[in-house]
Amino acid sequence: TKVHVTVQRADTGETLVDQDLTTFDNGFVGVWLPRDIDASVRITHDGRTATRTVRTGAQDATCLTTVKLA
Repeated sequence: TKVHVTVQRADTGETLVDQDLTTFDNGFVGVWLPRDIDASVRITHDGRTATRTVRTGAQDATCLTTVKLA
């Protein structure tokens, strides 16, 4: 499934990702982000949206599994 993913750094507002991506068969989509940042992730598909703040520090999760489109 194609979804649109936007990722912006919280501190600078810089857009790191702004593109259509295709999910894997299990519904996941992969995006690599720089270490030690806070960012806002927005995923849209078919009029539905999910937004989540993520952190990429040494102790932060590397996989988010609870982001659902609403």
